[in-house]
Amino acid sequence: MKYKGTKNSFINFALTKSKNMKKIFIAIAVCTSQLAFAQSVDSYILKVQTGQSYTPLTTGTNISSGLLWDEESFKVPMGFTSKIGDKTIDSFSLINSGGFGPASDTTGLINAFMAIAATDLEDRGWISGTPSSPLRYLVSGVAPNRIFKFEMFNAGFYEEQDIYGTLNDSLNLQMWVYETTNIIELRFGDSKITNPTDYFYLGTSTLVGYIKNADMLADTLNKGYNLTGSPSAPIVDSFTAASTSITVMNAFPTSGTVYRFIPKTVAAGLGDPDFVAQFKVYPTQTTDFINIDYAQTEKAQAELMNVNGQKVLPTSSLNKGKNTIAVSSLPNGNYILNINSTTGTASFKFTKQ
Repeated sequence: MKYKGTKNSFINFALTKSKNMKKIFIAIAVCTSQLAFAQSVDSYILKVQTGQSYTPLTTGTNISSGLLWDEESFKVPMGFTSKIGDKTIDSFSLINSGGFGPASDTTGLINAFMAIAATDLEDRGWISGTPSSPLRYLVSGVAPNRIFKFEMFNAGFYEEQDIYGTLNDSLNLQMWVYETTNIIELRFGDSKITNPTDYFYLGTSTLVGYIKNADMLADTLNKGYNLTGSPSAPIVDSFTAASTSITVMNAFPTSGTVYRFIPKTVAAGLGDPDFVAQFKVYPTQTTDFINIDYAQTEKAQAELMNVNGQKVLPTSSLNKGKNTIAVSSLPNGNYILNINSTTGTASFKFTKQ
């Protein structure tokens, strides 16, 4: 049996374990009241999708080649910049092999998504001695709409090896980071989890959510958000450093489940979050121009309306990439930009100064 070092305590996890049982005492707890909007996660809108396709990254670059990984952290250049909360990133950071990631960094004050936290993953080759759980990535698409995709393929559970002496169970997980829109996706693939209460320290499922301003050295954080209830329709709850317990979902996400976190700064209008997220409208206060970054190839139409619903400028066609609309001729005041295509509608507010 390999030696296991002390786990990264991170957000004040104080872990006490024995051979057949474990207790977790967390200096963080669920707030007594849930968020007013179950699909709001701090600066993100959460959209849950089920039945989505999951394609392994078989052609991706394997960063764990030849390594029987366990509690390692990784940092991989993405080739473009994105944002996690208020922090700009140009690298994908994975802390302790999947517990927290993507993260804004592996050290210091960070923002991070919890993809598979409160469990201990490892390479399934620890018994045979041959690595069999690649950590790999690839970048798809072209600028400015690239997607960095990271995959934990065929990852095993340390607790299965520790308690049962086997490594038969596994999970597959991908984490996607979008250029321009800064959308983050946690995408779950096939899994085999025979003994969930042994593998997961907080119940029958992993801890999925988002943490804000977590100090890796002091083990403190500003606030965290965790998904509870059904994996297909979770409720968003929150916790702080003064809390004493935390809840997770009542089951592990099934294959094809996607948790899509859309920045509110992108989805700053009305409409379906997926459609709204295809646009970035800026600045919100302007004297001359409104810029519209559009992520899709399908043409869309933009109309400028005043607060009384009157059209104030001719309709503009939007193409993929950066579009600009001149507004210098408009009187100062508040306006609404309406965008329409065959796949949806979205509205954004701005002020002409």
